[in-house]
Order: sequence, then structure tokens, then C-alpha cells
Amino acid sequence: MAGTKIPMAELTQLYSEKDDIYLPVLEEHVLWRNEYFPNISSRAAWNQYQAVIDDPQLQHWCKKENGHTQSIIDCRSWKVFKEAIDRAYRYLTNEDVALERATVTLPVILRIGQNIKEKFARGAASLCIYIRIDFNANAQVYLQSKERMEVEIECGTMFIVSGYQRHCLTGDGVVIAFQIDLPSISRSEALNKIDELQSDESIFYSAVAQPISRPLPSFECIQEKINWLDHRAYKRYRRLECPVIKKYLLENDNPQLATQSEKEIVRRYGNQASVTESHCFHLKEHISVLTGQQCLELVRFVDDNISSAVIDSVDDFPEYQVDVSPELFAQLVGKETCQAVLNLPKTLDKSLSHEKSSRLGYSLFLRLYSEETRSLIPFHHDISDYTCVIALNDQSDFSGGDFIMLNGDNLEKAAWKQGEALLHSGNLIHGVSKMNAGKRYSLVMFADHVE
Repeated sequence: MAGTKIPMAELTQLYSEKDDIYLPVLEEHVLWRNEYFPNISSRAAWNQYQAVIDDPQLQHWCKKENGHTQSIIDCRSWKVFKEAIDRAYRYLTNEDVALERATVTLPVILRIGQNIKEKFARGAASLCIYIRIDFNANAQVYLQSKERMEVEIECGTMFIVSGYQRHCLTGDGVVIAFQIDLPSISRSEALNKIDELQSDESIFYSAVAQPISRPLPSFECIQEKINWLDHRAYKRYRRLECPVIKKYLLENDNPQLATQSEKEIVRRYGNQASVTESHCFHLKEHISVLTGQQCLELVRFVDDNISSAVIDSVDDFPEYQVDVSPELFAQLVGKETCQAVLNLPKTLDKSLSHEKSSRLGYSLFLRLYSEETRSLIPFHHDISDYTCVIALNDQSDFSGGDFIMLNGDNLEKAAWKQGEALLHSGNLIHGVSKMNAGKRYSLVMFADHVE
């Protein structure tokens, strides 16, 4: 029926609860970063406030459990509080924060004791505001965060701190404290469900995960999303930002000039460190397996069937490949050639020729590299026992696109000639450098022992 809308989650098997929520950038979020504003209060104002606070005739102070003193003085009419509210309001407005449902807790006066040990705690609302009103130049007040550096709250300064970060005040001084709740961009109920085992980051993300209109996401869902974001950032670094990737895969520098430290970085892209001597990688090059005509037929098949729908597990970018079964491959190149390709692992591992050797399972695919499609692939090792890469066109047909491998202790380029195979064990660390022009076609076969 025209116009009928179907939830996307019902049309894909990729759906996960974590995909329903958006997590903002942590350090840039207005409810996470700390901000300070100097000269909110003055020395002259302190002379007035101190007279009220220290008046021996007034019994305004009561002891808190942690030893700090907290006033029941109503300081809402004090100039410093009014100006602090105006300054916070202007700050949040400039940060484009929706304030239509924002609320402020009543301000309290805290007398920080120098010898008092304060506990780290989160706020009861989105933002905690602290204004140091005393002007005792010989004393210091510090804001300590569980996971951040200690900062000094100087005389007359206002600090805005995330209520989702565990923090405390230490030192010796007098502070006005209040909190701001911003229900339009966060859920304060996250602070009411605090578990000491949950990190500040998880509490924060639970509160600000978009859309706010939906119920509070579970901490398990938030952690799954955080893990996904961390993994994505890790893969992006491995693909584009690692200096060794930039040098040898993006800028196409000569890999033979790699230093030992650079080669060690490449080695960490694979699992060679855990490979025993008996399973050490092997490599064979210059194995002629396909004719020029067979290569052309496979190139045409790639051009007719190429797709970017599948995402590569190596770097989360489209594979730009066409999967082919052994049966289809036999139709394209002939049964005899197909069997010759399937037998290639035997040239690496002589035990495969033994009658009692385990059978092999095969995965074959045709891949395209170009500036417009997949331009490179970072260093990695294959999830296979044996890998065979067959060039379907010559190096002269494109620029860049070198097969670069860590061969023993040497970082080097592999040979690339139409119809020739490069055969290696799956734990060989390798990558393909950035394509600068033309198209690079290859046939790749993974072979694994089958029980």
C-alpha cells in the first residue's frame, strides 16, 4: 500500500537496542565539561556577607554528617546569587541549551574546613554551581574530581561542574552552592539510580542519551553503546591516524626503509606474537594460475556485480567485493583451473597432501580497489589458515595499491602481476596502500581446516 511506513528495525537483522540512542561527544557536552567565571563576587560584598555569617547572635549554622557546616540563611536575595544565576543563564543560552523547564535548587552556604575529609559524590541535578565568596588570601579552596585534575576555586570565582562527575570541595573557605536541573537535555532520574559500580561516564550517558523523551536506557545498553563507539574510534585510528599507517599506506613511502620500532607497530596489527614456531607463517609468490583471458572474464564479472553493501570487519568500510562459490568459480574459469586454485594451499603445507589430512573449507571473493571504492585496507591478519591472492590485472594499470607485508622482519611490497598468485598463511600481517589512480582487481581465497 502506497505511503505505508514500516519500522526499519523490522527490515534488518542488524538491529540492536543500542542503535535507538545517540550519545553526544563527552568532552564537548555542556553537562560534562567544567567552566569557571572570575569576579562573580567581590571583596566589598564579602565584608557584608561575612558580617551575617559570623553574627554570634544568629544560630544559622548546623553540622552536616561529613563535618562541613551548612547554613539555613536564605541567601536568595544576595547580589552574588542573583548575578550568578544571570551569568549561568547567559552561559547556557549561548551554549544553545533549552531552558524552558530548567529549575534551580535553593542555595546553601558551605564553610569548608581545612582538616575535614570530604567524600567524592555526584550532584542531585545536572549542574553543580560553586561560588567562593570569602576573600582570605591565605587560604585555598579546591575542587577535586574523582577522575580529573584538582583545580583551585579562587576568591570571587564561580565554577560550574557536571553533576554526573564525582567530586568534592577541600581546603579552607566559604562557598555558596546550588544546582541546576535541565530536563530538556538530560534525565535527572539517572542520579537517583546510582550504583557505585557504575562509572561517571555511564551515569552521564544514561542521562543525556537522545531522545530525552524516551525512558531512561539501561546501563547495560549504555555500556554496549560506549563499547561500540570505542571500537569504532579504535578502528578509525588504525585506518587513518596511526603514524605508520599514514606513512606506508596513505603516503606510499618505501616500506623497506621502515625502522625497527615502526615494524613492531605493524606487528601489533596481527597475532604473530602468539604464533608458535611450528605454526610460523609461510609465503610463496609468483605462482602462475590464471591466463590473461580468464583474468579479463573475472574483471568483467566484478564490474557487473560489484556491491558496497557488506562492511569489512577489518575497518568497518565497505568491502567492494563479490563473493563466489567454488561451483560458480569453476563456471567462470573452468573446472581444471578451479581445482588448481583450490589445491594451492598444498604448496604451503605438505601435510595437506596426506590421505589422512583434514579437509579444507573455502571462501572465495573478487575484490575491487580504487579511489572511488575501497581505497586501502590497514594492516591486519586474515581469519583463515591459508590465504591466496591472485592479481587480475597488472601493476601498470593503477597507481598505489601495493600489497605491503611484514615478511619475517622485513616490511616489503609483494609482487603483483596479472594471473600470478601470492600464497601465505593467514597470520601474515599485510595491508594495501592507498590507491592514487586506476583500478586494482584481485581474487582472494581463504582456506580453513574443516573437522
